[in-house]
Amino acid sequence: MKRHFKTRRARALRPCSNPTTRTIPDAYLNKPLDVALAFMDLLQGTGGTAPAYESLVCFYLDAANHILNVGIQPGTTDSAAAYPRNVVKEALDAGAVSVIIAHNHPSGAVRSSPQDLALTRRVKEALETVDIRLHDHIIVAIKADDSIDYTSLVQEGLF
Repeated sequence: MKRHFKTRRARALRPCSNPTTRTIPDAYLNKPLDVALAFMDLLQGTGGTAPAYESLVCFYLDAANHILNVGIQPGTTDSAAAYPRNVVKEALDAGAVSVIIAHNHPSGAVRSSPQDLALTRRVKEALETVDIRLHDHIIVAIKADDSIDYTSLVQEGLF
């Protein structure tokens, strides 16, 4: 599914105490497209270009899927590391009921890799130990024509 991103305005971000954590006021996520657009808002800002490196973003949500906090983990040109322990800690610190993780593929391909699936399983299992639900893992890419493409691992039935 392709969506044009240029018409989307970025939300204003307020920095939190952790420089890799951000708060998006009055934002909530109801569907994978919302996550993909919020993810690109965070990485592109207003009018920036698609990132040339992978980044992993964790959206920490309340019971109504309002964003409490957002954790950003920069990666390299072909990987984005996430540590389940840090995801759990930030979720607890935010008072989150659920989490959505998202990361980008600078190559433009949104097909999940075995590493993506393994990361999803590890994060899901870690969150379950403290009764926090992993809602989804979204893979996002910006195509050459500046359209946004994404894959939801839940919608694909991969977890």
